[in-house]
Amino acid sequence: PPAQLPPRPATGALHSSRHTLARAIPSNEWMENPGFGALFAVYRACGPELDSYIRANCNARMEDGTRLRSGDVFVTPTFGALREKARWLAHAVGINWHSIVPMVGGRGMDAQSAKARAQSALLRRIFVEAQERGAKSVALAGISVGARRFPPPIMALLTIRAAKRAILEADAQGKSLHVYCVSYGPVSTRSFFESARALELSGLVDEA
Repeated sequence: PPAQLPPRPATGALHSSRHTLARAIPSNEWMENPGFGALFAVYRACGPELDSYIRANCNARMEDGTRLRSGDVFVTPTFGALREKARWLAHAVGINWHSIVPMVGGRGMDAQSAKARAQSALLRRIFVEAQERGAKSVALAGISVGARRFPPPIMALLTIRAAKRAILEADAQGKSLHVYCVSYGPVSTRSFFESARALELSGLVDEA
């Protein structure tokens, strides 16, 4: 690895004053405000402008005209109070760990491996979407945990691995990328991110 890597994944919170150009948030297939949890907090911070933007632009991007699919990422501008902290929102439709919908790989551990691969692909897509818009800093929450029941330790490890890959790829291109692992909503994922960071990036990451 290079002698000076870009700033490392850190931990924070939605109310943190830390500025990031792009924030990845958990979403759902209809991009609806559920009225609770992390997504509700984001929608409340953005105000009615975000809802209006989604209604005007989202349906045209949906393949079947009614909803997004698990693993999709839909990017919107930020509005309201959140505009001061980020330019883009990457709405990520998480992977359902207990979904009865068959996935490639069969059942049991094979199905779990397939869902882990799908989660990795989703995280990768978030970074691609953010960097295509010129974002040099990205904040990621616990995508797919909560209602999707994706195990937090696995989510955190896959997130840190995706962050590491994105950071090193940016560095190889002579660019810098700041990645922050944050905790939105009432359930904290901070401890899982810290454990995963210690396991995956020990010696390469400074503590927040």
